[in-house]
Amino acid sequence: MTRDGSDELLDALLQASLDGMACLVPVRDENGEITDFRVTRGNLLMAEMIGVSRDELESSVLSQMSDADRFVVHLQRFSAALETGQASEFHDEVVFRDNQEVFRHHVIPIEGMILLQTRRVTNSWQAQKDLRDSREYLRSIMTNAPIIMYELDRKGQFKLSTGRSLNQIGLAQDEAVGSSILDFFEVGSPEVDAFERALEGETVSTQTQLGDGYFASRYGPRYGDNGEIVGVLGVSYDISDQKKAEEKLQRALRLEAVGQLTGGIAHDFNNLLAIVLGNLDLIERLNLLDQDAQGYLQNAISATERGAILTKRLLAFSREQLLEPCTTDANELVAGMLGLLSRLLPESIEVKFVPAQDLWNIYIDPPQLEHAILNLCVNARDAMPEGGQLTLTTRNLSVDAERAGSLDIAPGEYVELVVEDSGEGLSDELRKNIFEPFFTTKDVGEGSGLGLSMVYGFLEQSGGAIDVASAPGSGARFSMVLPTCLMEDTTVSAEPQQESIDERGNGERILIVEDDADVRQFVSHALSALNYDVAEARNANMAMAWLENGHEVDLLFTDVVLTGQTNGIQLAQEAMRLRPGLRVLLTSGHVGDVDKDALRGMELIKKPYRTAELYTRVRAMLQSPGASRD
Repeated sequence: MTRDGSDELLDALLQASLDGMACLVPVRDENGEITDFRVTRGNLLMAEMIGVSRDELESSVLSQMSDADRFVVHLQRFSAALETGQASEFHDEVVFRDNQEVFRHHVIPIEGMILLQTRRVTNSWQAQKDLRDSREYLRSIMTNAPIIMYELDRKGQFKLSTGRSLNQIGLAQDEAVGSSILDFFEVGSPEVDAFERALEGETVSTQTQLGDGYFASRYGPRYGDNGEIVGVLGVSYDISDQKKAEEKLQRALRLEAVGQLTGGIAHDFNNLLAIVLGNLDLIERLNLLDQDAQGYLQNAISATERGAILTKRLLAFSREQLLEPCTTDANELVAGMLGLLSRLLPESIEVKFVPAQDLWNIYIDPPQLEHAILNLCVNARDAMPEGGQLTLTTRNLSVDAERAGSLDIAPGEYVELVVEDSGEGLSDELRKNIFEPFFTTKDVGEGSGLGLSMVYGFLEQSGGAIDVASAPGSGARFSMVLPTCLMEDTTVSAEPQQESIDERGNGERILIVEDDADVRQFVSHALSALNYDVAEARNANMAMAWLENGHEVDLLFTDVVLTGQTNGIQLAQEAMRLRPGLRVLLTSGHVGDVDKDALRGMELIKKPYRTAELYTRVRAMLQSPGASRD
């Protein structure tokens, strides 16, 4: 077949092109439907792209040049171009000579045929794909990072707002875009101030509460191509856990400082109360007062005993009270208190107890636990002036490491004792401060503010914890987490309940060790009056010197907390090593830094004590088996 001048010109143009070029005409069936395209002309570059000779190219059809899937796509695109008369462009990814290649096809309809222009764009396509992938990867990081990233223009309008932490403040990705910083923060707020300072070139850090969490933010200037500040870049990240930990530490330090102060004050008060109460008892025993004077005396004794209760609360908060833990059934203890609670609470309050089955035994000081429960029940009563329901429940509780960290206890097995009311509930501010010493919502004179702090200190000293959940109008739920019994029942000896005795001493020698001169003088006078031979020492060194010099001693009566390097427990241990079988009676209102475990198995009388109680304990000790005089 010969070619005329126009054909030669077309061939020349095709061959001169820097792209692969081909002319294709449609192949139609008997219904006129396009079923394929046949190549009528093509340049050498197109043939090389396909991997055939030019002659093979010009004798081929589209279905021979493509796999089945690509043929369908090409047939549709070429047919659409002929039908609409509109040029189109698309990319084609193929494996050519074992390489992944990308071609860009430009489809041009001309007088019933298709002029196909093809260029290999593998490198640029890959570069664009890498750029898209990189942008998508960066976007994915920004979207899923546990932070909030944002950009603001100089007017304070958000141009970018992304990060997973957006959902913590109720925003979707880029939801803030177009909004102003003033839509979220007030003029003069730390955030607006930081934005304005960042526009001046500063880098500013803030901490702000957003939603239910706390966020730390950092603002800095965004520079344009010419070095001018065109906006502000910022990042915020959630520090709620850190904030809680800081508040917990600050609270612990504050409570520790107050506890040390109250413990020291309580110790001094105990000594003063011991002197006052003891001397009042001695006056009463003289029986020289008329009826009116006896009334005054009883008022003084009653006031002193109330002072002793207040001091005990201070010691409970400071975690320095003397506890007498033992194996205890919490269900039995609560059940035994229901009668008392029914008398304590008005009829408008319904009391319900839900005991757990197979409840583990706890290791606790029972009277102190009863006192803690009473405190919680009294608070519940005051929170329900119109009546309501008070529910006490128990259950076994396994505390994992996360919960243990929040309660500041060791992970393990505990018993939970819950006191829950249907009262007024507590605000967040009240809930945060409720265990602080002297904090109270009652009117002046109606409460000391030590009840809940005493419960807090008692449980912490016992190896347990207390937690509260409440909201205004939803009542309050106080959860006491109590240590279970992991050892045999060993406890400080219980004190006899006798009120008084008539027996006098038989000249037994008692060595009194007490660093407070007034307390020492009172005890000495009280015991001397009952025919005991009394020796005194103001510290452990003097007492040991007395014992080492061979003096006869029937009973060592020593305070636990003494001035000097040796406390009363250490003195007792050393004295018993020196004189095996020596009877020892300890006394204290608080134990300070001494080893509380060392108290187990030792006899102890708590300050302040009544003289009748002192006589009873001393007489019982001297009548018990012990060592003979050396």
